[in-house]
Amino acid sequence: MAWVIWIVIAVAFAIAELSVGTFTLLMIAGGCSGGFLVSLIAPNAYWLQTLTAVVLCGLLLGLLRPALRHHASLRSDCVPNLECIVGSYGVVLKNAKGDAVHVKINGKEWNASSVDGAQLLPGTQVFATAFDGTVVLVMPVASKVRQ
Repeated sequence: MAWVIWIVIAVAFAIAELSVGTFTLLMIAGGCSGGFLVSLIAPNAYWLQTLTAVVLCGLLLGLLRPALRHHASLRSDCVPNLECIVGSYGVVLKNAKGDAVHVKINGKEWNASSVDGAQLLPGTQVFATAFDGTVVLVMPVASKVRQ
């Protein structure tokens, strides 16, 4: 019967984690899952179930949670493809019609145009300054004023 309690506790912590997002409650749910597994093997050894849950919680909180938080922090909070582009560096891929070029910024290809009308040749490093509709306005890195 103890296995039911461990499952209920683990599921409750996992569901609560959805509203928090810090991975702490998820690690506690993982520890409770360890208590559940031990309860299947040794149903009357409550001390062993509890010890397993506590040790597994500690291991998950100490080893896995920091890695998960680091990985989650690598994600950007900006709206994809818009705010993330302005202020980023890129490279000119090829020329297009007129003074338009194709640039690669943050791993994506964009239509771009020079802010100051300078000619942008393929391979030129650029800095995205703004959007004009769907066109990224860029300037060569050499002409960007460093602060």
